Amino acid sequence: MDNILTKVWVKRHNNLVRAHQKTTLSLTAQKLLLFAFTHKEQEEDKVLEFRVADFLGRNPGGKDIKNIDQACDELSSSKIKDGSGITDNDYDSKDFNRKYITLFDTIEINKTRVSFKFNRTFKQYLGPSSNYTQYLYSNLKDMRSPHAVRLYDFITGGVGKYERRKVELNELKSVLGVSTKKSYNVFNTFKNSVLEPAVKGIDKTTDIHLSYEPIRERGRKYTHIIFYFHKKKVLPKRTDLEVTNADGLTPENAAKVASMRAMNLSDVIIQATIKELLNQQKESILDDIEEAEVVTSTIGQQDLFNNKPTPDTENTANDFDSKVKKIELRLSELGLTKNTIQLAVKKYKLNPKLKIWIEMNNLKMAVRDGQSFPNKHTLKKWIEEND
Repeated sequence: MDNILTKVWVKRHNNLVRAHQKTTLSLTAQKLLLFAFTHKEQEEDKVLEFRVADFLGRNPGGKDIKNIDQACDELSSSKIKDGSGITDNDYDSKDFNRKYITLFDTIEINKTRVSFKFNRTFKQYLGPSSNYTQYLYSNLKDMRSPHAVRLYDFITGGVGKYERRKVELNELKSVLGVSTKKSYNVFNTFKNSVLEPAVKGIDKTTDIHLSYEPIRERGRKYTHIIFYFHKKKVLPKRTDLEVTNADGLTPENAAKVASMRAMNLSDVIIQATIKELLNQQKESILDDIEEAEVVTSTIGQQDLFNNKPTPDTENTANDFDSKVKKIELRLSELGLTKNTIQLAVKKYKLNPKLKIWIEMNNLKMAVRDGQSFPNKHTLKKWIEEND
């Protein structure tokens, strides 16, 4: 069944992607709603039908039918809110406009199939040829939070086009369907109950890396969230002819294994060799991802009795100098200018916890795999904007 899900695309008009929800739909209802938009023939007055097994990615059980039935009941009375009216101040605006749209006219379910018919008001949003967001439905299948599903739908359209997106906090709450919950007026409650689990779920189970930063633009309260994202590196899948695709071996190591197979060596020996080669590759990569946390505040610390640096301090300082030189070398190899390298070194010296090693490694892997993103220009921008 997974083969079906990996080929199914969700395609939604961006007005629906940005639409507000009065309440949060359940996890099954969120997934069922987005699965409805995988149909290519999205037309008004047309009943669309799909198999329950296709939606689940497996054959259903009794509990599955019950959950889907409850989700259908939920969707039958659900609506989205389109237009302005995010904050109380918007009500005073001359441009105030809001539209409430019921999602479906009818939804039917039996033991094996679900059929639905979109509301006629959806005509302008069905089967968009422009201004839409599209992604594989399989990215949603392992999510366990309804907020993660909705946030992924909302944020993924910008992935690959830019590196970050700033969203007003009140708008984000409306998109996630929690704007009316007074307890979420306390930012930490909203963060711990909604935002943090959603971001972690997306980062762990989908095709993108996602993180966030709350910011204050006025007063003491947080007003916006900046989301940072980029596509995860996808290793090629195994084929019978390419050992490189089997376990992520480099071309050089794959050639070694191919030679062993040509010699008809036993599979036990070949698998042991692959394991050893992978460990060597991993160690090589880890050499480049040196975490700055190992550089402690003992740099420059002195023995108060003899007024000389302690041996441990000397070793730590030498390690730090070595890391600085290695940063200069790596950035030069990656093609960054002298001025950018000097800026990076300066920032690293001021803040040894700067995550520059990870950024350099991401670029190194992208160059190795022939990817256009990230590149030296995005790394330059990251260096300029991070402290």
